[in-house]
Amino acid sequence: MNSIDRQVIPAFHGRATHGGQVLALAVLGLSACRADAKVGTEDDIVHSGERRQEDVVAKLDGELRRTWIKAKVTVAPEVTDDGYLRRATLDLVGRMPTPAERAVYLQDPPLVRRGRLIERLVASDAYAEYWSTRLGDLLFDEQVRISRKNTEPARVWLREQLAENRPWNELVYDLLTAEGDLDYEGSPGFIVAYLRIADIAALTSTVSDRFLGVQIQCAQCHDSDPWTREDFWGLAAGFATAKVRVEKEGDAQRIRLVDRPRGKAKLVGENGQVAPGADIPALFRRPVARNDGESQRQAMARAIVESDLLASAAVGRIWTDLFGRGLLDPWNDLGNGAEDPLLALLARSFRESGYDLARLLRTICASSAYARGSDGDAATRVEAERGFARAAIRPLSSHQVYESLLVVTGADRLRDESFVTWMGSTSGARRHEYERAFEDGRTRSHEDGNIDITQSLILLNDGMTHAGSLARIGSPLADILGEHEEPKARVNAIYLHVLVREPSTSEVERSLQWIAARPSPAGYEDLMYALLNSVEFRTNH
Repeated sequence: MNSIDRQVIPAFHGRATHGGQVLALAVLGLSACRADAKVGTEDDIVHSGERRQEDVVAKLDGELRRTWIKAKVTVAPEVTDDGYLRRATLDLVGRMPTPAERAVYLQDPPLVRRGRLIERLVASDAYAEYWSTRLGDLLFDEQVRISRKNTEPARVWLREQLAENRPWNELVYDLLTAEGDLDYEGSPGFIVAYLRIADIAALTSTVSDRFLGVQIQCAQCHDSDPWTREDFWGLAAGFATAKVRVEKEGDAQRIRLVDRPRGKAKLVGENGQVAPGADIPALFRRPVARNDGESQRQAMARAIVESDLLASAAVGRIWTDLFGRGLLDPWNDLGNGAEDPLLALLARSFRESGYDLARLLRTICASSAYARGSDGDAATRVEAERGFARAAIRPLSSHQVYESLLVVTGADRLRDESFVTWMGSTSGARRHEYERAFEDGRTRSHEDGNIDITQSLILLNDGMTHAGSLARIGSPLADILGEHEEPKARVNAIYLHVLVREPSTSEVERSLQWIAARPSPAGYEDLMYALLNSVEFRTNH
């Protein structure tokens, strides 16, 4: 590597100087061989899949290197091990890591530490819980999402599918073809929610946007280059046979999704009047013919999951979720002919893996782009972030903030009887308050380091933040003070617990000065409260 290359890509020294495949092996926590692996056994099949993933990571990093060199962008150093632990835990399970998880992480050898972390996180129940929430928020737009009663069956079903690592194409097909009673089946909940709360036009826009990465909603009423009204209503025709039936059984309601033999989607004219509907299903001007035994809806679902756009849309959305910006901007504008080599590489790998979401996440998290730190010159920040040569600082979502507060403050396990009662009686309303204040934080880059005033006020005044900062019996702060006697050690432990990093020398000095001027434990409580309300706590970086 020449002197120019070393200036452009300083972070590829050390771990990466042994080559892309060795980097992938190390980050994924995989050994090069195993003495007990036998040809033709299940071990052989598993390791074949691992090697394919390593190859994809090596190609991904090679493409990134070429992009960075060509753009002459300054690449940020790798994030620290603690920074990677915090970032990956927030991204994959939606909360800060616990002290016990950090201890397990640091016990692993450095070269395999990060890979093993990702494997543990993706295999956990918390992964299925969190990503079903993420996908649920993705699939249900704002007007539908407000009705938890209508969306909850589908969310529960999504959680079950992710726990089994169902392939994405199968999961999408099931959502689009589901029939049955919501009391017994969760998969019909996706279409039921849209047809009950909105209409077939909203369902059509969502299917095109979320599953195919194509924004076609404007073509509902008028042609919108490159899409026409016939494109929109041809897609809508594929779902026109779906009907929600609500049946009364005493005081209860029974909700069922059924498929009628025929159905026609109404075509809205430019003047707002309803014109004769589209009765021939078509996916972007290509008629969708039924196979023997297929319903109209099944034929459309098959065309959707067989489209190359399905993989590209999934990759584009997940990359945006993990980086705060898309490989294409926006990620759901695949219909305009724009291309990206990283997107094409990952989409092809995703299809070849059998649409394995867990493997896609492992691959992206093993990449050099995901390992970048967020520090660097402010003048080159935007350019570096756009090329994924520096990590963007991303606001946390409502779920991440709320669940992280529970972990860091221990608010859900404090022994104060009155506080426990208050937590139980207000948790639903407070979660909703967080959802409103932190909505859509996951896909925005944190441009200026500031937080919305509503978010700040919630955290400053929330009972969980206040009570969790006190050295009450059973609280994390009380445990820290009991475990450490020296003030400096206590400050270090509080920083590690709240921010998952050690304090700088100046931070230790300022903290000790503050603590010395106040009676114990008030100074430590002030420190913990201040860290919980810091921008650093409320962002992923």
